[in-house]
Amino acid sequence: MATTIADQVASLSHEYLVPQELVQVDSAPTQTAPGPPRTRFASAWSTMPVLVDGIAAMPRPPTDVVEVSRKWQDSSILRPALSTTTIADQVASLSHEDLVPQELVQVDSAPTQTAPGPPRTRFASAWSTMPVLIDGIAAMLRFSTDVVEVLRKRQDSSILRPALSTHVNHVLNAEVKDREISISLLALKSGKLSLVHVEAEIPDPEAAQVKQATEWAAGLMQAAYVDVQPRRTFKILVNPMSGKGQAPKIFDKQLRPIFEAARCSIDVTCVSNRLRLDPDLCKLLNDFLLSVDTTHSGHGKEIAATLPLTYDAIITISGDGLPYEVINGFAERKDARLAFQKVSVVPIPGGSANAFSINILGVKDAFEPVYATLNAIKGKPMQLDLASVTMMNTRQTVYGFLSVAAGLMAELDIGTENMRWIGETRFIIGFLRGFFNLAPRNLRVTIRKPEGDKAQVARSFLNNPPPNCTPASLTGADEHAPVDILRPSFIDEDDAEGNQDWVTFDKGISYVYAGLMPYVARELMEFPVKQACDGFIHLVLQEPETRSTMLKGISRGPRGETFFLESHHYMKTRALRVTPVAPTIKGRDIFAVDGERIPYESFHMEVHTGLLRTFSMHGELLIPDSFKEVAKKRTSPEWVPLKY
Repeated sequence: MATTIADQVASLSHEYLVPQELVQVDSAPTQTAPGPPRTRFASAWSTMPVLVDGIAAMPRPPTDVVEVSRKWQDSSILRPALSTTTIADQVASLSHEDLVPQELVQVDSAPTQTAPGPPRTRFASAWSTMPVLIDGIAAMLRFSTDVVEVLRKRQDSSILRPALSTHVNHVLNAEVKDREISISLLALKSGKLSLVHVEAEIPDPEAAQVKQATEWAAGLMQAAYVDVQPRRTFKILVNPMSGKGQAPKIFDKQLRPIFEAARCSIDVTCVSNRLRLDPDLCKLLNDFLLSVDTTHSGHGKEIAATLPLTYDAIITISGDGLPYEVINGFAERKDARLAFQKVSVVPIPGGSANAFSINILGVKDAFEPVYATLNAIKGKPMQLDLASVTMMNTRQTVYGFLSVAAGLMAELDIGTENMRWIGETRFIIGFLRGFFNLAPRNLRVTIRKPEGDKAQVARSFLNNPPPNCTPASLTGADEHAPVDILRPSFIDEDDAEGNQDWVTFDKGISYVYAGLMPYVARELMEFPVKQACDGFIHLVLQEPETRSTMLKGISRGPRGETFFLESHHYMKTRALRVTPVAPTIKGRDIFAVDGERIPYESFHMEVHTGLLRTFSMHGELLIPDSFKEVAKKRTSPEWVPLKY
């Protein structure tokens, strides 16, 4: 639970909160212990901007310490290059590497970093400071463009040192009330982001200092949110049946206090996209949630179809099934286009695969509900591609944001529905189950104007910047027109032989996978060159392979390296069709959209560029640099296929 800073400081050792390299300094110039010189925080610095080797620097001597702060590498931030009680006889003999402790220069470069260990402090070129009292003792609050800190005196020392330091993006709220400054923020504790409340007293209750404190708090909020509007309004859907069933507990214990600290307006409903919830279970869930409905399959879709468009976002605490329902609920509205443009769909992980979270938060942070909550509060709007999937016989249409699967990949997903309780391990079990029968599936696949040169696709990905995604433009449509009236552009085209716009894949197929995001699960980056809003379906047609090759592919899946396999046909297209061409055995008659089963009959899939809006603190779908490095090696100067 959240605590005041006083409680936290009392319960945590100072060694935990402040790296020793930052607070233990040479007490006398005679000390010659091995290792880099250490630096200290002083309560009053006298500074002088200078040039050292032609680069901006700053010596700053207080009463007992002198430091030389220099820019490090390509950073614009000044950090100590030397700290000691005397300076003249040390500068000439020590290299820059000797002078700068790594703890002082290797800092968290982004708010996503949550490595274990004590929080690190960085030196900023410009601090905005506010003297305060904490527990009746003089202290100081300060922030820069990227760091916020609480400085306190330690024991009998008169020097202020950091008691808490975190990225300024982690600040949720700052305000002045009743002559006190209240700050709510997220800070690292045991390697995890945790909620902390800082309560500080304004030393002088006179109007001038209260005004100064109010302006300081407003400046901190501006630095924390920049051009994102604080205090958003959210509709939150919690699925207690997704994954391992922990979503209600996660929301109540970890997430609700964060939303409240950020002064967000939240309306919470318990829904299930799988089955009707038992009334007794819903009664129990009242202990966790603000509002609970006895729900049924498809309830999330119904909520989205009638949701007032006054919310900034609809948040799903679930797996990928609930976002799928929300999107299809939007698609049924008379004002569908307006709903997609005004209300973002934002995931918080609570299911088995959580692919939506993985793609917008990154593998490292995708399973951290607290970080996903921060993304909902602080993320900027980002447009994503959707795809319509239309049954050719009935013209019934559903919309997907993640993937469409046929063959082995659909079977391992839908075929392991009864194993959701074990989490994402069920996908590996499903793969191994299908591993014993790798015969081709009886499917015909036609692709409209495919871009199938894999080397060219990879080079385009490496050499071109990500698309600049703007809100979807649905040409020729009234903004209140339902999406299904905007019929897919190519659905009436004849894909028979002779139409040069359509190409039929003429090899055996183990599975068909059509993707709209890079990751389909943590262990499988199937579409590693897919970018947000690039306007293409990324299509994989996998030929039957040996069992040995398929087994080796499991270890390469998380890195996206199956992309380079010769039997792994990868292409980009705006539309495709899949048709069963012969009867199949039970258990193989499966097509799936975003992990949801659809009829086993011919369908047409088409991309809708930038139709979906979400929030992202990164502004792009996250693809590891490790894949980019491998792609560079295998495409320069010529394409080098992967051979197991």
